[in-house]
Amino acid sequence: MEDRPDLYDWTYQGYDEDLGYWRSVVGTGPVLELGAGSGRISVPLSAGGVDVIALDHSADMLHALGKRSVAEGVVVRRLCARMQDLPLRTASLTSVICPFGSVNYLLDQADWLRLFAEVRRVLRPGGVFAFEALAWATFGDWLHGAEERVVKQDRTSERVIALTCRYAFDSATQLARQVRTYTVKDGAGEVEHQVLWVNRYAMAGEIRAMLRYAGLVIADEAGDYNGGPYRHDSEFYLVRCRAGH
Repeated sequence: MEDRPDLYDWTYQGYDEDLGYWRSVVGTGPVLELGAGSGRISVPLSAGGVDVIALDHSADMLHALGKRSVAEGVVVRRLCARMQDLPLRTASLTSVICPFGSVNYLLDQADWLRLFAEVRRVLRPGGVFAFEALAWATFGDWLHGAEERVVKQDRTSERVIALTCRYAFDSATQLARQVRTYTVKDGAGEVEHQVLWVNRYAMAGEIRAMLRYAGLVIADEAGDYNGGPYRHDSEFYLVRCRAGH
């Protein structure tokens, strides 16, 4: 959805249940957010006094983030780059975060390994890396195909938007595909937009091995934003690491 920040924001409007967790792990910065999108996390962190660098590979998303930060009266530095190729100096950051399953958009193991190595490079010794990966409870529902439909008013306009999502998961490649169809109705008529999202599922054991290989030491793991244990039915896998000395 890189070219439609408005539809992304509509999809997740009002969602902030993870914000407290990310505030708890970043300190005052400088913190790098990977996959920052339109600023759902970066802008509130900056408003709370955190020195934030927002990285995303989509210029459209970063433009939307810039507009949001101006509206909130804060400054967020923006970088347009891939998360596995960080254009930052070695040992320049105290923390790096990758919220909301953004890590799952890396579609092969080599890119995950490169990401973790890059994070280790830009962190100062003892620096924090925290991320959220989607767990099997999410992907397992898609194994035999699934569909859902949502219709609601856009809070920022008079549009009514219907979203239909169709899911599929290929266990051989560990890739999940979401076809999202947005039907937008306003005074000018009806327009349909279709978006394909592809995610890679990685098991917790695979992730732990890749982190060790990169020199990142796991400090804690959780299955919810309140620190509850990661279990087989958790929807996501939260990991907080420290850069080894």
